[in-house]
Amino acid sequence: MRRSGKVQGGALQFVVFMGTVIAVLLLCFVLLTYTHTFFGQKTDRFVELVKTNESAFRQLLQGTKTGPSSWDEQGIHMQHQSQTWGMYEVHTLRSGFQKQMFERTALTGHGYAGEPPSLYLQDNNRPLVLAGQAGLIGKAFLPPAGIRPGNIGGVGFYGAVPPDHLVAQSQSSLPALDRKELRAEGERTPFKPGMKRKRSFHEPAINISGETVVLEDVTVSGHVIIAATNTIVVRPTATLYDVILQAPEIRIEPGVQGRFQAFATKKIDVGAGAQLGYPSALVLRATTAQEPQIQPQDFKQIRLGPNSYVGGCIVYLDSFEEKAAYPNVHLDATAEVAGEIYSQGPIEVKGRISGSVYTHSFMAMEKGSRYQNHLFEGRINSKELPPTFAGLALNGKTIKKIARWVE
Repeated sequence: MRRSGKVQGGALQFVVFMGTVIAVLLLCFVLLTYTHTFFGQKTDRFVELVKTNESAFRQLLQGTKTGPSSWDEQGIHMQHQSQTWGMYEVHTLRSGFQKQMFERTALTGHGYAGEPPSLYLQDNNRPLVLAGQAGLIGKAFLPPAGIRPGNIGGVGFYGAVPPDHLVAQSQSSLPALDRKELRAEGERTPFKPGMKRKRSFHEPAINISGETVVLEDVTVSGHVIIAATNTIVVRPTATLYDVILQAPEIRIEPGVQGRFQAFATKKIDVGAGAQLGYPSALVLRATTAQEPQIQPQDFKQIRLGPNSYVGGCIVYLDSFEEKAAYPNVHLDATAEVAGEIYSQGPIEVKGRISGSVYTHSFMAMEKGSRYQNHLFEGRINSKELPPTFAGLALNGKTIKKIARWVE
């Protein structure tokens, strides 16, 4: 009997133990199910945040979403902010639900609803004269005088002319360009050699300034403006991304690689082999007229050297009726631009442009002579411009496109 009582007591303990184990397992299962459901719902809400943000971003870019900068959409709070950043815009869209938040920031430009033009040549009562291997591929807006072949230094015309059905008439002025003034208030700091700065576009801009700024062994990216009262020199050891440079003269030395915007009033020189990735911009805004007897080294000019590359926009602006006796934009024979050129003065194109050109006139400088409205050797092909390209805010370009996502 005693042995039987011990067996019954052990059995009771075993039953209690197993019951406890089963209860713990059931509790763990319930907790796991609840946790899985909770995180599943949280994930679903976050996915909904992302989808709503993407949909609203598309509406903002397409212009179908207008009105206040803050609104609610399907229970999700939306907040939109925008600012000018050089020739582009920065758009930030935040989506929030309870404690969850999702935001995206994009550098945007303007694109075409249809096929972009290869050339818009202002009507100055002169024909466009083509010589050498000059070529136009894509729709061209030309003066009524049209196109005719020419001869420069014994070199005739061997290139391609757009068919008649791809030629339209231009006006006596270029399509208007939306020129917003750059205003970026924020932290101000003097330039220091070897500095390293990274600034999010969610924060106020950093304004770095000096008299003559030599960018060598520096790393600067994001919401940063680097300004000089005299000259900015960019050397190959500089790492610059998404920043803005401002100075009367900007010299980009041979071999530089980066992605930035440069604004000057006198000269921008891009050295041999320099590679400026998309979306970059070179902008020269002349504030004084060129003197008639000015020396070549004093031209107000954007100059692209041999084997250089610019992905984005090149812009020359002035408000003078009398135009320069020399080209305000010059592309070397081996230089390449993938994007858009907009010039209110004469340009000389010997290299290759994958995109569009809007210009007052062309000029060819050969053997000490100036040839007015001559395109010599240069090639312009708008069909090589990607449909996703985001560029200048020109009259008639109503679609905003994302150039790149930024932090």
